[in-house]
Amino acid sequence: MLISFIEGFRISLRSKKMITIIYLSILIFGLLAAIPFFGSAKTNFANSLLINDLLKDFDYRAYSDLTHNFKEAIAPFISIIQWFGVGYLFFSLFLSAGILGTFIKNENEYQLKTFLRFSGKYFGRFAKLFLYTFILQLISFAVLTIPFALIITSLVDTVQSESTLVYISLVYIQIFVAVFYLFSLLADYTKIILVKENSNQVLKSMWSSVKFIYRNLKSILLYILTFWFPVSIMLLYLLIEDVIGMTSGFTIVLMIIFQQVFVWFRVLGKVWILASEVSFYDRKSITLLTEKEDEELDEFEDTVTETV
Repeated sequence: MLISFIEGFRISLRSKKMITIIYLSILIFGLLAAIPFFGSAKTNFANSLLINDLLKDFDYRAYSDLTHNFKEAIAPFISIIQWFGVGYLFFSLFLSAGILGTFIKNENEYQLKTFLRFSGKYFGRFAKLFLYTFILQLISFAVLTIPFALIITSLVDTVQSESTLVYISLVYIQIFVAVFYLFSLLADYTKIILVKENSNQVLKSMWSSVKFIYRNLKSILLYILTFWFPVSIMLLYLLIEDVIGMTSGFTIVLMIIFQQVFVWFRVLGKVWILASEVSFYDRKSITLLTEKEDEELDEFEDTVTETV
């Protein structure tokens, strides 16, 4: 597991060109949504101090007043941002197909032409995988939420302290988050299997991924180990934002620069996770194949001995 963790980091460092291209793609995608909103904000909110309140920190009162007073101006852009969110989801699937295709099929050598070819080749399969995992997540959400709602309803009138309800809610949230990340892990290894085997059978690959994770529970530990990096990046950014703030033109520009640096490192973190999982899968597959060959050799020797 630790070997795969380190190997994933080495592969990520060798993939700086790919990471930078992905970062620039995300930046362009974000600008397509941000520039129209900025132009509208400059026209419609020029005389409002609410924007300044939101720049300093998130203020629900300021946000509520802004959406109430400028509802007609904001509504079209909220709709556009929502559709951009859906578009970015599929865009990320497109990018992950290129990343895994590059790592698995192209021996970690990045070329834009082959990256785009892999992205286009596996995007449909990854989109189908997303649909299946999304349905499973909805089912899991219902299975977890219904008992939780029944427990809260039965206790709300009899519990002596609200802290009990808070603790139960925290337990529910932790369980739901754990299930969510298990589905993310399942999706990652299913993508690896789809690319490695060049398979179109998404459900069969999902089942193979379930069996692989069950036989190699260290894959969960590896995911947790690699996931600390993007989480640490996010926490570090929040800390810097809290210290610097956005109170002047200089600090706004400074925070924009920091944001872009942290986005690049977040992409690095995602690439690190995928590279580590590919390394882990390869190592375990080789081990499994060696064990199978040893078993076949033992069976052959037994057969020859019995014959003699």
